[in-house]
Amino acid sequence: MGIIVSYEVIKDLNLIIEIENNKNSNFNIETFLNQNRAEIKSFSTFVKSWNPLYSLLGNISGNNIFDKLSEYKSSIESNEYTKIFTIDEVSILYEILKGINDKEIKISIENSLLRTKIARENGYNMKYIFDENSIYTEFVELKNAVNFAYVSESLIVQILYP
Repeated sequence: MGIIVSYEVIKDLNLIIEIENNKNSNFNIETFLNQNRAEIKSFSTFVKSWNPLYSLLGNISGNNIFDKLSEYKSSIESNEYTKIFTIDEVSILYEILKGINDKEIKISIENSLLRTKIARENGYNMKYIFDENSIYTEFVELKNAVNFAYVSESLIVQILYP
């Protein structure tokens, strides 16, 4: 199956607090999101190329905020598959992503040295950097989520579903 990413755009701080307080427990995030679906806008893909995309965006932008998106760890003691991005972090992502267009993604993906460098990095499914359609699909969904969160002055909860 693999790990997919979902970006949950949430304005209600009470929902954010509930997620933050329970993310490292047996809390069922999917059930919680479904129960509160009216308050949440979800952006998901099933292409599993989020990690190489974040590396690509970090290389294009030179900003390390994409490192936070990339990090994931899971163990019996903790579940680091859920990250919350503040309004300030959403603003940073928005400013970066508004300056990156489809053409820049395409040119970067066509750079064989950069693709090879990213493919050799430690991370999840880094070989997907060679799948242009997958990277583009993941990019569009991330950009849509960030744009929506920015305009609605909301936070983003990034969830990596194993």
